[in-house]
Amino acid sequence: MKIPYQEDIELLLKELEHYEYIASKSAQEHQEQQAVEFSGICSEIHRSIEAIKARQNSAISEWASLDVHTRQTILA
Repeated sequence: MKIPYQEDIELLLKELEHYEYIASKSAQEHQEQQAVEFSGICSEIHRSIEAIKARQNSAISEWASLDVHTRQTILA
């Protein structure tokens, strides 16, 4: 069984990588306004990842608290 929200987290991490690269390149090229803008986007993505991880942990805890019969009923 897949971990809930894991695909969303992985997609956001890949997107974050791209924006961090662009922010870094902008800073190196002394394009301060772009660097600040892309750094802000990176911060938003970080917050989104943390929010999704919190949902993921909640979903995992909720699933773990269910008895086997209830889990089987949900999966059927």
